[in-house]
Amino acid sequence: AWREAVAVADTMQFRGIQCSTVTCNSLGTANVRASHWQKASVVQDFMLDSKLTPDALSFNVILSALDRAEQPQSALNLLFDIKRHRLQLTPMSFGSAMSALSRGTRW
Repeated sequence: AWREAVAVADTMQFRGIQCSTVTCNSLGTANVRASHWQKASVVQDFMLDSKLTPDALSFNVILSALDRAEQPQSALNLLFDIKRHRLQLTPMSFGSAMSALSRGTRW
């Protein structure tokens, strides 16, 4: 499914149709589900470069990607970014962040 999502985004860009926050969130989610965590991060960078406004779901997608990529420090930094953007943290935000942070703990 992620290949189809990328193909749709490419077609939109080719036809001059601007991506929206919803489109980017969907593309990021498709990449996370396909274990393409770095590509999900690239989608967020694209959003910011395109002056799109990320919403709570945008950050949740990246938190999920960081959890799966076992990047606890990046997840913690992203939590602070969420607060800086004055977005409401959701239970999913906390769950993904806690999961990522727990992966960074060595017993």
